Amino acid sequence: MKTYQGSCHCGRIRFEVEADIDHVRSCDCSICQRRGALNHRVAKESLRLLVPWSDLTLYQWGSRTAKDYFCPVCGILPFRRPSDPTAQELREGVEPFDGWAVNARCLEGLDLDAIPVNKIHGSRIEMLEGLSRGERAVHEGRTYSQSETRKKLGKWLR
Repeated sequence: MKTYQGSCHCGRIRFEVEADIDHVRSCDCSICQRRGALNHRVAKESLRLLVPWSDLTLYQWGSRTAKDYFCPVCGILPFRRPSDPTAQELREGVEPFDGWAVNARCLEGLDLDAIPVNKIHGSRIEMLEGLSRGERAVHEGRTYSQSETRKKLGKWLR
């Protein structure tokens, strides 16, 4: 396992992470798409913050189970705690993850061009919010009922 040094753009937030980075994740949910991060998940104990937690700013939205930590000076998000699985994801067998998603773009000495990128379809999960109330979901221009969406969920998330 390699130890990487990481930081935000201005250097105020500094950290170390132990990881074997064999891939990164690119998510298409509304926030990840705008942020452009390439994340790699690591165990909770693999991240060591080298500055006080009070130097970071926390952003939460949606289910408020994810914790997005960013630098209040330059705005870069070097790492985050991923959100808890939705009820539907739990029914589909998604296991909760109690670790960190580190923004690989913030790590020194990592050749991102040499690492495979796994696409995560977070946008397909978000559209399912409210389906327990009988609302409809829209996917690729077509509207689906609650029962149709539940049947197609596994296919969409692949």
